[in-house]
Amino acid sequence: MQAVKRVAHPGANAVGSVKLIVVAVVTFWTVALAPTLGSVPAIPFQTEFWGRTWRECPLYIGVISLPMLAVALRLLRYWGPVSVRLAGGLVGFVCGTLAAAIYALHCQESGLLFLGTWYLIGALIPTAIGTALGPTVLKW
Repeated sequence: MQAVKRVAHPGANAVGSVKLIVVAVVTFWTVALAPTLGSVPAIPFQTEFWGRTWRECPLYIGVISLPMLAVALRLLRYWGPVSVRLAGGLVGFVCGTLAAAIYALHCQESGLLFLGTWYLIGALIPTAIGTALGPTVLKW
């Protein structure tokens, strides 16, 4: 959210916030992979990675995020972002992670590998949409 706030105002720099997001994702993957590498046979690894709902999970997260993304892009336009692609992508990522949190309330999968893969892919759907729509929707 802080990254969106920074990039939404002219002249603000969001590079540090974007780096923080990348560090958070890498840290999550490190924690998820550390116990499984070398100690778990291939079948449980595949089971934990793929789960039962890997096909639906990213799609549902993407669909849940769309109304939030539409409202957020509309509101972000009034803040006057200069880097419209970055602003659209960041607000899309925020909406995607919020949608993933909402979806997690109903999902039966709880493996870190599953969450780190399919929830992240689900969050990247609105990120891509926000990045693509940013130049059109956010120009002022």
